[in-house]
Amino acid sequence: MRRRFLCYMLVAALSLSFAACTKEGQNADVPATEAPAPTEAPKTQEETPAPTPTEEPKAEPTAAPTEAPAETKPEVQDAAGRIEFENFTESDKVGTEGSKEDDTEVLAGLNTSGYTAYNIDLGDGGYEQIAVRYASDTAGGKIEIRYTAPDGDLVGTIELPGTGGWDKYQTVTADIPNLKDFGRKKLLYFVFSGDGYLYNLNWFQLFKVADGSGQVEFENYVEAIPGIVIDNASDGEGAQNIGGIKNDYWTLYKLNFGEGGFEQIAVRASSATAGGSFEIRLGSLDNAPVGKFNLPGTGDWNNWDTYYFDVPEFKEISGVQDVYMVYNDGGDWLYNLNWFRFYKAALDVSKRVEAEDFIESTVVSEPCGADGTNNIGGVTPGTYAAYQLDFGEGGYNKLKVRASSPMSGGEIIMHKDSLDGEVVCKVAIGNKDVYGGDWSNYGDWDFETPELAALTGKQILFFEFNNSPENSSHLFNINWYEFTK
Repeated sequence: MRRRFLCYMLVAALSLSFAACTKEGQNADVPATEAPAPTEAPKTQEETPAPTPTEEPKAEPTAAPTEAPAETKPEVQDAAGRIEFENFTESDKVGTEGSKEDDTEVLAGLNTSGYTAYNIDLGDGGYEQIAVRYASDTAGGKIEIRYTAPDGDLVGTIELPGTGGWDKYQTVTADIPNLKDFGRKKLLYFVFSGDGYLYNLNWFQLFKVADGSGQVEFENYVEAIPGIVIDNASDGEGAQNIGGIKNDYWTLYKLNFGEGGFEQIAVRASSATAGGSFEIRLGSLDNAPVGKFNLPGTGDWNNWDTYYFDVPEFKEISGVQDVYMVYNDGGDWLYNLNWFRFYKAALDVSKRVEAEDFIESTVVSEPCGADGTNNIGGVTPGTYAAYQLDFGEGGYNKLKVRASSPMSGGEIIMHKDSLDGEVVCKVAIGNKDVYGGDWSNYGDWDFETPELAALTGKQILFFEFNNSPENSSHLFNINWYEFTK
């Protein structure tokens, strides 16, 4: 028993000793790193605390959101350019959608009494026509143009008949003569009317109508194929021309031919290549040409020449016309073009030529006190009057001029084709002591002009007026000319 008790005591002692060793080993025998006491968050987190939760980022306060198109709408639009219908400044009962013929938008879903308004800068005025690009799968409708309000004064009306489909666009042109006297910035309302859905509207453009009897600058087109460029011309101070002309290029002009009677055209051109042809088409590019002419090379882009062509088909053309000039039959580059002009029948020099029957001038036509007809006045040094004359078979070697002058008189210098053209004749008109020395006292001056005898057929002569050796601000008045053999 004793022995067993001792054994138990020994086992207990050993157990206590082992437990003590184990505890000491944990505190002393496990080397180096103490089991880290719970630590604070890493110092990097202490130095830059994690941001507290924030609200979703907010945009800076702005004005009420605007639709993208509204950001690009001009406040004032230039009447000289095409105006997109969706670029209105005010509207009612209209919608927009993508165009089926280009990359723009169109007005759509239009019903009667809807409207749009446009602030348009009409400059010096003179606009009297409008073109509207539209499509309609219904009977269409009309647009009333009104001034300052949807129910304001009526300026003009445009009829827009159905085109046979919402994707079948056409351009309609209408006269709006009441707009001609409008200038500067004007607020115009386009008011829509008709039954049901009316039309989709793409763009509109206002036009001035050039005088068909005057010189027309080629750069003053109302429409042109992309690629036509406008450059400064080397053909006089401030002149411009169109260039970059290739085969099948074209430009469009709106011209008023009045009562008609035009039979000839003059074209001012230059070309460093072999040139090419140009055609005149009326109303549409698809119509047959009423004239086709050749413009040869001039040797250099800076060498300008004037070419005259008969266009007998034009004699019956009157009123306002869409005139397309179509350029063709050349290489990569055809020509540069400065201006063109239509002329009526040449004046027959076998008959008296009235001085006021010029085709262009820097003088004035005014009543003549001598015989109840008109004369040209305002004749000062450097002014001119140009005449289209028919010399037939030629031989006219004498000239009589009926004129008056209380001043020292002056000279008439006749140039062929232009003011810079060949001088074919020069004559001097009297002085203040002849025929009583008064503007109303007319007399005749007779000249031998053998230089004129060689002229045959139709000719353009520029009569340049200049001072005689004795300086004078006003030279003379001229009533008429007579050419004889």
